Amino acid sequence: MLDRKPDCSIIIVSHQHRQYLSDCLRSLINGKKKLKLEIIVIDNNSSDGTIDSLSPDILSEITLVKNNRNSGFAKACNQGIRMAKSDMVMFVNPDVLTMSGSILKMLRFLKLNPAVSCVVPVLKNIDGSIQYSCRKFPGWRETLLKRTPLRWFVDPEEVNRYDQRIVNLIKRKIPFRINWALGGCLMVKKSTFEKIGFFDEKFFLYCEDIDWFYRLKKANLIAYCLPEAIMYHKHLAVSDHKSFSIESFYHSVGIVKFFAKHAVDILAGRYPPRNLM
Repeated sequence: MLDRKPDCSIIIVSHQHRQYLSDCLRSLINGKKKLKLEIIVIDNNSSDGTIDSLSPDILSEITLVKNNRNSGFAKACNQGIRMAKSDMVMFVNPDVLTMSGSILKMLRFLKLNPAVSCVVPVLKNIDGSIQYSCRKFPGWRETLLKRTPLRWFVDPEEVNRYDQRIVNLIKRKIPFRINWALGGCLMVKKSTFEKIGFFDEKFFLYCEDIDWFYRLKKANLIAYCLPEAIMYHKHLAVSDHKSFSIESFYHSVGIVKFFAKHAVDILAGRYPPRNLM
C-alpha cells in the first residue's frame, strides 16, 4: 500500500535558536494526534549548538536540512516549500508553541473554505494575553513610529494595539479577514505559491511576510485569522527591543526595500490598500 501524503508540511527556519527549537518541535510532535505531519527544519548554519541540542526522538520525527551558511529567512522558507509533500504548508517560528488541536482546526478551515488561501491562528504571549500579530499594511505613520528614533517617544502600546472590534471577534472566536500577519505561524495552500510566487529572497530577514501578503491581496486572494486556533509565541522581537542591532538594521532595510519595490503603487495611491480590519 502506498504511503499517504502528509496532511500538512510544517517548515521551521532556525538560526541560533537552541533555547527554543526543542520545545517548539516537541509541542508539534505531542500535539499532532492522528494527523500525519511532515516536519522540515531548515537550519541556517547555527553555531550555538541548536542542532546538537535536539534529542534522538525528536530527530527521528523531522527532516533536517543543515545549510552551510545563513542564506536568509525567505530563501530558507522557499527551500522548505520546494521539499514539502503536502498540499498544505505551515510556517512556524522556533519560538512558537503549538496548542493541541490547533493545526487540525486550521486544516479544516482551509478545506471547508475554498476561497481562502491562507489562515493564521491567534498568537498569545506566554502570560495568555493576545499578541498583536494580525496587522494593517504599514503606511508612513506606522513606519516612522516603529522604525525611526520617534519610537523612543511613543508608547509602543499605542502603535501595537488591536481595535476593540478585533478583540471582540477574537474573544467570540469568530474568523475574520486580515491584511497581513506576522510570520510566526501561518498555514497556506501550496497552490497559492504557484499563483503569486514564493517569498521574495531579496528580503534577507524581515518584511518578506508583508510583501507576500501584499502580493496575495493584489491577486484578490484571501487570508483569515481563526481565533479557535491558538499558538503561544515567545516573540523574540529583537529588532524592537534594541535601539541598535543587526536585527533592527535588517528590519529597516527590509521596510525600505518593501516601499521601493511597491513605489509605483504608492505613487499611484493604491498603497496602502483599503484596510480590512
